Amino acid sequence: KYGMIFFKEFPDHELKPSVARVLVEVLYVQGEYAEAYQICSEIRPEMDPGTKIREIPDFVQGACAYHLDKFEECETLMEEYLSYYPQGERVEPVKFYYASAKVRLMKWEEAGPLLEEFITAYPASPMKPSALFLSGLTQLVLEDLDLAEQRINELQDEYPNAPEIPGSYNVEGDILAARSDEYEAIIAAYREGKRLVEEAGRGSQDVGAYSTRQLLGQPCGVTDWKESAGFFDH
Repeated sequence: KYGMIFFKEFPDHELKPSVARVLVEVLYVQGEYAEAYQICSEIRPEMDPGTKIREIPDFVQGACAYHLDKFEECETLMEEYLSYYPQGERVEPVKFYYASAKVRLMKWEEAGPLLEEFITAYPASPMKPSALFLSGLTQLVLEDLDLAEQRINELQDEYPNAPEIPGSYNVEGDILAARSDEYEAIIAAYREGKRLVEEAGRGSQDVGAYSTRQLLGQPCGVTDWKESAGFFDH
């Protein structure tokens, strides 16, 4: 509140960069991504690249770009941050956003090693559950099923309440489907993802929709046509 008042009343004040540094991070933490992004876009050009005063605005603009679905910009900004501030204050989240942006851009070969590096370097990170999920998904795409399974199992065992858990059962089902024709185990994984969304209220509708779509075909593998028809109706 007071930061915005300062900006409006003293737009040319010499302390503007210092106030902006604090303000944009507060807005980011509060989830005000669009506002933080806009302020960063305005004040970063007034600061010299690579300077201490610009480090937090550089991070915040990149992080907010990610949350605003500007993944290419996020990728570029996080790469620049790591170049300018290899020992910076926000290296941990920057490395996560950098890897995650590559997943969203489907740069799987680049994302895989970055996620593994993050998981190894930051075992206690609050972002580790997300990194485990993204690593499992990435390794599934790269057809390293053993590592994909390892990461999904680690997520489910160590972080059972993480937001990524419902989606992890879809990844588990896909891993099982790629590896074998054990339909009961495959169906059980997709059922759990569907249950967590529809009955437990966890995860997004997209997760539940994917579970249901995958269940459409799997029952056919055991010729359970009635159940499959029920999923189509659902």
